[in-house]
Amino acid sequence: MGMGCSSNYVDAINEAKVKQICPKEFQSFIDSLGDNTLDQVAREATCEDISNSKIRKSYSALVKAFEKKTKLELYLAYHDCDDGDIYDDIDGRYWGVDGMYQLTPAGKKMNKYIKRQTFVNFG
Repeated sequence: MGMGCSSNYVDAINEAKVKQICPKEFQSFIDSLGDNTLDQVAREATCEDISNSKIRKSYSALVKAFEKKTKLELYLAYHDCDDGDIYDDIDGRYWGVDGMYQLTPAGKKMNKYIKRQTFVNFG
């Protein structure tokens, strides 16, 4: 199987803002980490596989509280620039948000005919 590059993007939110929006749930999540670092948990969350049930439960509570308050979906993930490119905006853990955009009325009419595709250039 060949190796190659793929492009990604994230609508990222500052960790301090997450803490401000959901202070109690954020602190509960941090308290649940025990001997784990937030970066370790972010690596697991990237694969949607937080192995520690206590951490997974507090993370889920934070995500639900964020969605209740903002109507947006929060997630924790990790990107290592060593696996990406020197021009990456993200290096390390990040908080991503889904649900930021809606199709326009014209976009809704044409949605079944249009496919968002990604590519990378080298040069």
